[in-house]
Amino acid sequence: MDAAPQYRRELLRQKVTQIPTEAAASSAKAGSEEGRWRLAEGELLFGGQPFRVERLDAWRARRFEVAVGYTNKALPKALLPVPLLLYALSRLRQDEWLAPGEVLSLWKMVLAGAKAPEPQAVCEAGFQWACLEKAEQEGASYYRLPQQADAEAASPPEAFLDVRDAARVRICLEHTPLSALARLGEISRLEAAGGELWARPNLLRISHAPDQALVDPVVCWLREHHPAFRSTMETLKERRGKVMLHENLLVARVSDLGLKVMLEKKFGGPGQLVALDAGFVAFPTGLLPELASWMKKSGHVIKSTHADESP
Repeated sequence: MDAAPQYRRELLRQKVTQIPTEAAASSAKAGSEEGRWRLAEGELLFGGQPFRVERLDAWRARRFEVAVGYTNKALPKALLPVPLLLYALSRLRQDEWLAPGEVLSLWKMVLAGAKAPEPQAVCEAGFQWACLEKAEQEGASYYRLPQQADAEAASPPEAFLDVRDAARVRICLEHTPLSALARLGEISRLEAAGGELWARPNLLRISHAPDQALVDPVVCWLREHHPAFRSTMETLKERRGKVMLHENLLVARVSDLGLKVMLEKKFGGPGQLVALDAGFVAFPTGLLPELASWMKKSGHVIKSTHADESP
């Protein structure tokens, strides 16, 4: 194939650069969280869940399916147009492309009926939602899976992190790799201000971050180039293995195992509810109103006691 591949790299980048505007508008939950950015207690949420690259990919794939608009309850999901096309494309070698007409025989066999979309229309929808690459040659279009979904994947930290502010780091979303953005969310308290996204080091989140996060090139670069991140990580190193007293922390005993599992699933995460031994959980005081509201709606009762009272 001599034609240059086309890929809508700008789609994901445009979505990411919406973070400061959407996150600054409101931190409250909306009726629908799909495709929506939000900051809650300094944590970046996408679709109501902590941001992960996989969730952005899932949103993009969902928009692809919605654009195709084909449903058939009689067929398993794997045989619907989008999964069927993606499977066919996954069988190509790295240098191969697919012409939509090449799957017509399979298409007509599995998707019998006049309402089934044409392969060309499905392929083009996949291209528009950055799920496929396209090449045009001699008036025909050919498609394949993206070779590199994130155009900024190889950007070095100095290209997207501004460390001139001693207390926080400005994140240049136009050039931040998606994986780096997710990593920053694991160790930082994020905030939207002045149309920009900023990261402050967070001792609690860093202490709960997986081991691979602390040796990540982006985290190592921050430790070397930003005083606040360096100081926080040095504090963590000094305290590691020691008994620590936490301020603004509440501890609760949950006697119902099923309820405890539900609480961990609903409120667990960096800087949120943490399961302890013997049926106890701990969480920051700021989480109490939301937790209490959820417990009330679920039909459970919270009993409280202070340190100077008998349980």
